[in-house]
Amino acid sequence: MTALLGRSAELRRLVAAVDRARAGHGGLLLLSGEAGVGKTRLAAEVARRCSDARVLWGSASHNGRVPYG
Repeated sequence: MTALLGRSAELRRLVAAVDRARAGHGGLLLLSGEAGVGKTRLAAEVARRCSDARVLWGSASHNGRVPYG
């Protein structure tokens, strides 16, 4: 995987959220943005750094009826 550039603040926030969840403080994170801005790459990097955590993936539906599948 290539180096993640320009997302250090976002990466810190996401990893901190995973750390809070490990400490028993649940929550929900939603990455959103225009196509191609690096949402999947950022999520993959968080999953890599937090490999002992359970990661659930979702995606937008393309049928216009269900927001996330």
